[in-house]
Formats: sequence, C-alpha cells, structure tokens
Amino acid sequence: MFDLFGNHVVQPKPKTTKDEYKEYIASAKWKRIRDAKIESVGGVCERCGISRFSVILEVHHLHYRTLKKERLEDLQVLCHDCHKYADAERQTIEELEKKARQQKSSLYIGFIEWIKRGNDYHKGMTSHQMTQSKEKFLNMLFDRQKKAYALDLRVFGYHDPEPNWRPKSAISQWREL
Repeated sequence: MFDLFGNHVVQPKPKTTKDEYKEYIASAKWKRIRDAKIESVGGVCERCGISRFSVILEVHHLHYRTLKKERLEDLQVLCHDCHKYADAERQTIEELEKKARQQKSSLYIGFIEWIKRGNDYHKGMTSHQMTQSKEKFLNMLFDRQKKAYALDLRVFGYHDPEPNWRPKSAISQWREL
C-alpha cells in the first residue's frame, strides 16, 4: 500500500484473538486479578489442595465470556496438573470427535457418538462425570455384546483413575473360567 506521496507503507497485521489473550494475560490488570483470586482461596489449588508454597499456582478461566471483565467467581485457582484437566473439561464435542478420529478406533468414535446422542454429554464435563459416562457406555456394550472393552479417557485429556477399567460382570465371568 502507498501513501499520498507514493511512499510504500507497511500495514500492521491485525491482532488475532490469541495475540490479544496473550497480551491481556501479561498485563498488570490480569496480574492484580490473578493475585486477588489466589489470596481469596487461601493460596491453594481448588481441586487437590496443594499449597502455593509447594507449586506455582495458575488461575483458570471457567469460561471466556467475561474475558477482560472477569469476576473472581469466573476463575479457579489450580496447580499445573489440575489446570491441564480443567482445560480438557472445557472441550467442545467437535474437539472430542477429532481426538477420537485420531485414535482410528471404532470404540473411541462410538463413545463420542453415544455421548452426542444425548447420553450424558454437556460442555464442561468434569473428569469424574466423564468417568461415569465411560463406565455406563462400557457396561452397555458388555450387556449387548458380552465383550469387555477398556477405554482410556486420557486420550481426550481427562484424568482417568482407572484407564483399564472393565465392567464388573465381565471380570466375574473371567474368574469363573
């Protein structure tokens, strides 16, 4: 682009949402909000209870609807490990579908399809809720097919306390053999 005198003028690139987010997170305003939130919960992870004296605490946005105008209730103080799981729990069904397809496994794809059809999915599911859905799905499969499957929720970024969990009725049948 040229100005009125024929001089070449370089247009600055418009900021992306990601650029704006990074700029905001580095701002003094955010640092004040972050510090106030950490103080308001006593300087501990709101999920596991670990202290700020043991780890560096992070502040998680429960949603981005109020970004730059957050209230303390819109935020959650978490350690790094808990923050990873909290971010996974905010995933959309489209993101879960993509991860299921990447596994190239009909079991993972079937699980997400089952969830989409109204079987327990709502945005913002916790790892605990996703584990309950997994168990319900695997029990349903066992009842229909008499085959026991295991499904690891870590594929989707969730905490999975028992990635090799199988329906109890399947385990008792194996013991009888």
